[in-house]
Amino acid sequence: MQNALNLHFVYIKCQMYRLPVCRFQWLSECELDNYNNANVLIDSTICYFMECDLRYQEHLHDAHNAVVYPLMLEHLCIDADMLSDMLHFMMGKTGAVHLLGMKLILNLHDKMRYMTH
Repeated sequence: MQNALNLHFVYIKCQMYRLPVCRFQWLSECELDNYNNANVLIDSTICYFMECDLRYQEHLHDAHNAVVYPLMLEHLCIDADMLSDMLHFMMGKTGAVHLLGMKLILNLHDKMRYMTH
């Protein structure tokens, strides 16, 4: 639980940083070839947005699902077939109905063309 709380506070802290709103530019092929995230200073005035394909390695699933939150949030429309058996059982017992809606979900799925900064 402590790890989950720590990650929650990291997320809150990240929300306090400013995001760029103008003067965007693409990196050249040379700049892309030489880019190294480890060389970007934490207090840099330059911010990078990246589009990437991410594979959530299978060997991380159990550890990230049980101890910490999965990485890489995703907007998903939650269909009834995506609900757990337990939730279907509880809805049946209570008479609740599932309403379609977009949700910000933490999951262990691979992401294609994922935007991050």
